[in-house]
Formats: sequence, structure tokens, C-alpha cells
Amino acid sequence: MPTSTAAPSTAPGACTPGTAAWISERVRRLTGLGVASIELPGGAGRGSAEVVLSDGRRMIATRRATPARTATEAVVLHALSRAGAPVPKAVGHHDGLLLQERVEGARLSVALAAPDADRVALGGAAVAALEACRKRLARLPQLAGRLPGLGTRSGWTDDFVSRPAFLSHDLRIAPPACDFGALARAIDAAPAHPTRWDARTGNAVVRPDGRVVWFDWDVVGRRAGVEDVAWLLADEHWTPDAAESVEALRAGGVATSPMLVRMAVLLAAARMGTIHARVARLGWADGDAARADDGIGATPGAVDRLAARGAALATTDAVVAPFAEWFPRAASALRGTGGGGG
Repeated sequence: MPTSTAAPSTAPGACTPGTAAWISERVRRLTGLGVASIELPGGAGRGSAEVVLSDGRRMIATRRATPARTATEAVVLHALSRAGAPVPKAVGHHDGLLLQERVEGARLSVALAAPDADRVALGGAAVAALEACRKRLARLPQLAGRLPGLGTRSGWTDDFVSRPAFLSHDLRIAPPACDFGALARAIDAAPAHPTRWDARTGNAVVRPDGRVVWFDWDVVGRRAGVEDVAWLLADEHWTPDAAESVEALRAGGVATSPMLVRMAVLLAAARMGTIHARVARLGWADGDAARADDGIGATPGAVDRLAARGAALATTDAVVAPFAEWFPRAASALRGTGGGGG
């Protein structure tokens, strides 16, 4: 549930980083206005808070794990917003705090779950917005060239493709019958193209006019350029099935490719592991609350949808084809690790 706190006043430099007083002081320096209250729509422990200014306006204040990460996100967001990309407008950055526009609308995760949702149209709008951001970054070579490589450190691909095997052990099922060494080589990629990476539906807002805006740009970097869309297809809150997903990709101007499919399948398997860890620790989640708060969609329905989509995508590429049989086994075993849920 969202939490809220009044914003105390304090002298500059006299407060602990991340506290309400610390946020209020930096917002005042950036806007010249006081902060009436600070709300945490995603709950405590998140990197962003919603601040209500003394004139009634609402903005998003973001602090990342390090000041350098906050500064990088500020630079990327400012460049993208100036270039007209579908991102929140950057208001300013000061001493470890990024202040940005609060975008009106519903999270993409919530919009996709609506009974009357046009899943292909919404999905296509989300994909098109991602592509617009990526293309605008690519047209800023001085910035794009300074972005870090993603998934490029030594051993990263080996670790990544091993996750389904470890999850299989935890679930007491057979792992995918594939050559993991060959799979690691098949997803290896140079840091050639901008990608935002963590493109989950909870990181996007659907405006009232239907346009999709993407926020949380703290992990943007360079790789093959399809990883952001792969993250989207691997999100448990993404409701289009495999066929609808391909339609949404086409509508958003993205063609399927072996790298996209392989990354989507592996990310879906990794997401199954995230759900399993959550269920083992806390039990099944409330689906509506998870969608609204950008939480882990640890519900039996989400598991089944994710597994079905991952299995169907796996059948389209020989390298990940063994996952077509693995996903149903994993979903069945995962459902047996917790109680009920919606």
C-alpha cells in the first residue's frame, strides 16, 4: 500500500541521504518550493518517491544506489526528453537526487490486465515507445558511446544460461535438455546498440491518450539492441500470448529474431526463478496489488501465462527448443510450492 509522510524542514547538509528531510532540501533547491508531503506509491525501499510541492504539483524524486548512477540516469533522461522520446521530462538533478515529471496514467501492467484491454494495441504502443527511445539514443552518439556494456563481463552468459538448471534443481525437475555452452555462445553479443534493459510493464505508464511512456532509466546501456523488448515479453505481467506478442512486436516496428527469442526465453526462465523465490519466502501474491505497485507477479495465473508464452516462443528457435518442454514442468512444480492465489 502507498505510504505518505509530511516533509520536515531542515538545514542544508544536516540530514541523512534518502530521508524525507534530505529529499525535501534538494527538491527545494531545484524548484524553489517547499515539499508538502512525500508519498511512496510502491512502498518503502524503492528508489523513487512522489513529492507534493507546496503549490500542489506532483513530481517524482529518484535516488539510486550511488550518486554516480543517479547522475547517469539524469543525463540519459534529460537527453531523451529533449529529443522528444516517450519518457518523463527531467526537471533537474542536484546532489544525488533526480527530479522528474510525474506522468499521468495507469501502469502498463494494470492497463494490460483490464478485462476490455486491446492487448495487441497496448503491446504495440509499448514496443513502439521502446524503439523510439532506443533510436533517439542511437542518434546521440556522444552519449550512446559512453553507455556501459550490458551482460558483457567475463562469465556473464555462462551464469545467465545456468539459472534454469539451478531452478530445476530447486523445483526437483529435469533441467532443459540443451547444450548450455552452445546456448551461452548463441546469446553472446557485443555492446553495439543502445538498450534500456529492464523493460518490465511496471516501468511504463499508459497516458489517457494511449501513448506509452517509459521511466526508470538507471540500467540503460549497450548490447544487441533487442534485450529491452525481450524483457517485455518475459514479464509475468505481460498478458499477450505468444501469437499476440508477435503481432504487438510487428505493430511496434520490431521484427522477431533469434537473439530476441533466445533472450526472451531465458529471461522468462529467470523470471520463473524470481517468482519461485518470492513464493518460497512469502507465499502467493495478490495479483492486483502486484500490478499496481510494480511487485513480483507471483500468482498461479501469471506463472501459467508466462510458461505458456515461453514454451511457444521456444518452439521457434532450435537453440532454445528444449525449453518448450521445460516450461510446463517448471510451472507445474512451481504451483506446488505455495498455497492458493489469484
